[in-house]
Parts: sequence; C-alpha cells; structure tokens
Amino acid sequence: MRKLPTIIPRSSHTLIAQKIKELFPSGCTRILFVNPAHVTEQDFNIKSARLCCYSSTLPYGPGILSKRLQMSGYITHIIDLNFEILWNAHHDPQFGYNKWRNAFNKEVESFKPHIIGISCMFSTMHGCMIDTIEHSKQMYPRIPLIAGGVHTSGFTKLNLEKCPSLDFVMRFESDLSFITFIDYANGKGNPEDLTQVAALCNTEYVEIEERNTPQEDDLNITPDYHNLPIEKYSSVGMIGAYRWLRPDARAATIVSNRGCRARCTFCTVENFNGRGVRGRRNESVVNEIKENYARYGIDHYMWIDDDLFHDEERIIKMFHAIANCKLPITWEASNGVIASATTESLVAAAACSGCSALHFGIESGSPEILRNVKKPSGIKHFHKAGRLMQKYPQIFTRGFLMLGFPSETLRQIWQTIRLACDIEMDWYSIQIVSYLGNTAMTQELLAKGLLNEQAIVDASFFVCAVGGQSHREKNEKQAARKFSLDVLVKEDDHVPSTEELQDIWFLMDFMVNYERLLRENRPQKLQLKYLFLKDICLRKTRNNPLSTMFLGVIELKLGLIEDAYIHFIQAKIFMEESAFWDIRSRVLGLDGVLKNLIKSGTIPQYISPYPT
Repeated sequence: MRKLPTIIPRSSHTLIAQKIKELFPSGCTRILFVNPAHVTEQDFNIKSARLCCYSSTLPYGPGILSKRLQMSGYITHIIDLNFEILWNAHHDPQFGYNKWRNAFNKEVESFKPHIIGISCMFSTMHGCMIDTIEHSKQMYPRIPLIAGGVHTSGFTKLNLEKCPSLDFVMRFESDLSFITFIDYANGKGNPEDLTQVAALCNTEYVEIEERNTPQEDDLNITPDYHNLPIEKYSSVGMIGAYRWLRPDARAATIVSNRGCRARCTFCTVENFNGRGVRGRRNESVVNEIKENYARYGIDHYMWIDDDLFHDEERIIKMFHAIANCKLPITWEASNGVIASATTESLVAAAACSGCSALHFGIESGSPEILRNVKKPSGIKHFHKAGRLMQKYPQIFTRGFLMLGFPSETLRQIWQTIRLACDIEMDWYSIQIVSYLGNTAMTQELLAKGLLNEQAIVDASFFVCAVGGQSHREKNEKQAARKFSLDVLVKEDDHVPSTEELQDIWFLMDFMVNYERLLRENRPQKLQLKYLFLKDICLRKTRNNPLSTMFLGVIELKLGLIEDAYIHFIQAKIFMEESAFWDIRSRVLGLDGVLKNLIKSGTIPQYISPYPT
C-alpha cells in the first residue's frame, strides 16, 4: 500500500477545519456511538460465547462522551454491537454472527445520526472496527465516521491508511476535544480551537498534535448508557476476571482516576493519558455506585483504573465512603495495582469496602529488567506485598508475569520463576511480551527494524498464552513435537528463541501455579482455588488434564472424594488421548503422580524433575 505523506503541522488546523465544513454543511447535532464486536467472525466460537468466555465490558468511554455532549446541547445514542452478538449467541436459536449488521442498520435508520463514532480500545479489536467502518460506509456513505480509543491513538496514520473509509480519528482522551470538534461542525469556534484530531485531506495525512487533556474537575461525570440493558451484560460475558466468585452478580466497570504514576516502557497508558494521575472526587464515584445499584442492581465492580492506589489518603477515604453505603457490593482490581503503593492501611480499607481480588503488576523477578522497563516497584516491594496479602486470605491475589523481554536471558527468567514461588500470590497470569502501539519499548524496536508497524495494527504479532496453547494442543494431538526440560537448563546468558519461549511458558505455568497446589492446605485458599479451577475446567481449558488433575487434588483436600476420583480418571483419559499431553505428563512425572492418586487416593510427595 502506498505510504501517505505527512504535511507540516502549521497547516493542519486549516485543512482539518476545511474537511469538517465539507462533511457537515448543515451542522452536526446527532451523534451515534458504536461499540464494535470484540471478536471477529473468523475467531468467534458460539460454545465459548455461551460459556461466557468473551469480554462483555460496558462502553464506559462512549457513555462518558455521550453524557458530555448532551450537556452541550447535542443528541446522542449508543449501540453496543458486542453485546448484541453475545446476547443473541445465548438467546437466539437461529444465531448468526452477522445479524449485528441488521441491528446496526436499524439503529442508524431510526436515530438518523449526523456522525457515527466508533470506539476501539485494543489492537485485537482492529478487524472488528474495520468491519464496522466498511459496513457503515457501504450502507450509509453520506454519514461521516470518526474513531477513537487506545488502538486508534497508537498508530493513527496507519489506521487511516488501512481504512480510507474512516474520515477522522480522535486521539487520546477526547472528553473535551470531541466537544470542540462537534462545536466547530456547528459553526462555533475557530480552526485553532481544534485539538488531537487526524484525517486524510486530499490523500495527505494531517494531524493536529495539540492536546486538550481533561483535568480533575472535568472527570466528575457519570456515563449515560441510554437504553442499554447494563444489568444483563455480565450474564452473557466477562466483566473482569472473577465471574467464578459470584457467577450471578450483576457486574459493571467503574473508574476513580485516570493515568498512572509509573512509566513502564511496555505500557500504553502514558502515551494515551499523558503523564501523572488525575482523580475524580470521591463523592462522584460513590454516587455512581449508588445510582447503578438503584437503577441496574449492579453489585460487583471492576476498577478500570491503571493506578487505583494513587493518592493513598484520598483512596482510603473513598473505600470508607463505599463501605458506609452499606450496599452488598464487591469489587476487583483486575487491571492491576502497584506493589510499592500497597500499604496495610490501604488493603484494610479495601477489604472493608468489598475487595474480593487484587492483581499486582510484577512482570519480572530480574532487577535489571525491572529497571530497564522502568517499573515503579522492585523485588523488596513484591515480597512486602506478598507478606501483607497473607493477612487477608479472603482476597484472591494474582500476579502479572511476562517473559520474552528483548534480550531476556534464561537466568532472568529463572529469577521471575523463583520470585513468583517465594511471594505466593494465589495465581499468576503469564504473558509472552506483546508490543503495543506507541510504547517506548515498541518505538525502540521499530527504530531498530525489529518490528513491523503493520503487524502491530493487525495484532498479528500477539502471542496469547492460553489461546496459543490451545491451538498448539490441537495441532499436536496425534504427533507431538519434542518436549524436554532442556529449555530450562541451558547457559545462564542464553536468550530463548520464540519457539523455546512457548515451552518455557508451559513449564513456568506449571511451576508457579499448579505444582504449588500439592502443598496448599489453608482452608480459605483451598475453597477459593477450588472455585477457580472448577471455572477453568468448565469454561476455559476443557479436556485439559493439568487443570482437571489439580482440581481433583483440591477436591481431595476438601474431602470431596468422589468428585476428585472422577477428575483423576478424566485427567488420565485426557493424557492418553493427546500426544501433546502424554509427553508432558511423562517428562514432568505427572503420570506417576496421577497413577498414585487413582490407586491410593493420597497425594504423593512430588520431586521436581527440573533444577530449582
């Protein structure tokens, strides 16, 4: 595809203003926001949808923009195509993925918008965004299209090049800049007022770089979801990571602040939100919680803050105010909190306000890597957080781990494994490093020619640990590739290849998550891990002998003897039916452990076959 030239910044305001006037000769007072599907038709699996394995996150950003535009005198509406697809997958006997097109057409023809705004938060949604844009332009070519969100902000120029049907991209947080854009389309203001918007003007890429970032006083606003059935969202998909704790809860997302004090080089937050943290007033947050409970019956929240524990005094007061509402709500911080910011006073207040789960951004156990990626926490902070959370066994703790950092050695990977085992979070999510748009790490690798921008836009570079693992299991069911512990016993300075990282991911997952369950005896933790593993086996990794076997181990410890025996037999069958699992069970010695479990019903001592 021909690369488009970028024009000089000083003419950007004039050219974009001219395009706005051309596309809105009669003004623009009716704005339709669209939340596109999160999974493409090619990747969509109706069985997974009916097991609520796909995200059903609320259109929080469009809801905020919708409310703000109404405050400025404009008419807005929202259609959530992702919810349409998930709801129909659960309730339509004649389900068809592409029925979203009919719902979209009906909404457009009923509402008659002057502009359609499409939200795209993640690179994995890129294909869905493109499908929505192309369908809209084909059906309604006269209605201008504008896109926004983290993904479109990351590689704006390439998004416009790839999708010429897209008329504008609104970059970064657009609470204020989008209002200015719509105002200008209605004859208000001057071209110089326009901020953070990009477009193709006469085949040239034009971008207004000036930002108008919302400040703290601008954040005290609650989203307007119009007639969307918010109370039903968590019945058809995932909001957060803890459906298994309260499967019947009505869940929603909420935010108390924007931005993050950290400057991690692999993260998009600083680029999208700017430096620093801006917080809402506690009263605004608490009122949103009370209103949602009264209107929708929402009784579980996922905080989407990137730095929830920022400003300890303010956040403790907020937790106390939530507790004083006396509402039967719980919440999770599955977006992650900063270990170095975690204090006993904070966790105590969190627990009193309904905290059921905390995720900690650990990433690596290597001090060198932590410094290189500018993590705000160090090894001592992770140990301190681990010790602190032992005092609150009712809170499920999870650590984010990454491997495959640029030039990461085997020694550094082992440091991560040992740290995870030492601090004893309840579980660890492990991800092979992904390169997101406009992060410092990505920009450095692009400059060196080690990454391709197009691959980032398409999200074709992503290595999704669980999804990739399932795909590999299927491919190797009849004949497995070589698998051994050799990947863990090479020279300390060895940098693993992409293929080696896949096997290291598997071994790391076993060591930091499953093997530890053989030694787990705390009653409250056994109950939590029973629910967690049961959910994994039923919804996420079916026919997986590892999760099935260890669910049986937990059941045995809880006295659920018959259930445990059933799962041991199932695990044996799963191992025997798959070459992929057969070789792994033999290399790790799990075949012998399972044989003993079935024969005697007791948990044998497990001797690790790998160096520790």
